[in-house]
Amino acid sequence: MTEKHHSNNHMKVSFNGEERKLEEKKDQSKVAAVDKDKMLNWRDTFPKTADKQSIHDVEEDDMQHAAGHDPIYFPKGKKKKKKKKKRTVASKNNRESSPQLIIILKNIWIPLLSAVIVGLGLGFTILLLFSGDDKAQTTSKIQANSAVKSENTTSKPSEEAAKNLELDLNVIQAGAFSKQDQAKELANKLEDKGLASLTTKNDNFYVFAGLASDADQVDGLKEYFKNQGIDVYAKTWDIQSTKSWAKEAPLNQFFYQGKELLGKLLTLNNKVMVSGDHPKNSRLKDINKIKVGWDMIDDNKMSGLSKKERAKVRDFHSTLSDATMAANKLENKATKEKVSALEQNLMDAVKLYKDLVGGKE
Repeated sequence: MTEKHHSNNHMKVSFNGEERKLEEKKDQSKVAAVDKDKMLNWRDTFPKTADKQSIHDVEEDDMQHAAGHDPIYFPKGKKKKKKKKKRTVASKNNRESSPQLIIILKNIWIPLLSAVIVGLGLGFTILLLFSGDDKAQTTSKIQANSAVKSENTTSKPSEEAAKNLELDLNVIQAGAFSKQDQAKELANKLEDKGLASLTTKNDNFYVFAGLASDADQVDGLKEYFKNQGIDVYAKTWDIQSTKSWAKEAPLNQFFYQGKELLGKLLTLNNKVMVSGDHPKNSRLKDINKIKVGWDMIDDNKMSGLSKKERAKVRDFHSTLSDATMAANKLENKATKEKVSALEQNLMDAVKLYKDLVGGKE
């Protein structure tokens, strides 16, 4: 039989886009090598640089070729390179610097802080030991200052209250004499004419025919007395507060209300004398309102006054009370007698006020 020689020229191997023929080698050494290995050494055939995926592709091509299929090529995907995280130099520096920081803390800061703490402790101890005398002196100074302040605060209201007791008047003077008999003669003459009068002494004896709390009323009063046949002239009369007990709160309030009532009554009387008409109801209401709130001061609140002074205080209150009643009598008709009675009460009240608050003549 003729031996059929099969040619292996038709066998091809495709790898990485290259086709290779497997030729029959009759080299005995190579055949022996093949027989010895019993298998085709693919590693010698293909370069070592091929990766596992390429070998797998070749095996798949052989299987497809044996099955009568053309080899199928799949595009290779590019492998994504993993980004390497950069290590910061700071961490290395921190590792290197941390021992140095510990050394600095141990050698410098800890001794320094210890010295500060010890120094503060000693300082506070010394301060507590030697501050006792200073505290005592400071306390005494504070007490002294508070005492001075309390004296100032208590004296200020008294000074203001004393200032409020000053009474500024405009007087209608009928005459001035060196002898008291002459002054008394003129006062009797005024009384005969149905007019009020007040005699005071200050170097000479002065006879007043009228009083005005406002300078605007002076001209009208001068005209009134001129019509009565009395020659008069006007001047000011200021009553200062000189008594120390008048600065005390209870007495000061009593005299201040009395002075306010006196001023209202003087204004009403002057207007009635000049106009000849009865007073307005509104003025009388104001006067009565002040009078109702002005009570006589208790005796236990006048401990600093003498018996004579206490009697004058009661007279001052009763005289202004009579003047208030006389003012209310003018409501219906203001006669000359009624006006003169009111004027006389007011003059007597002013004299008592001067004796009590401003001292004797």
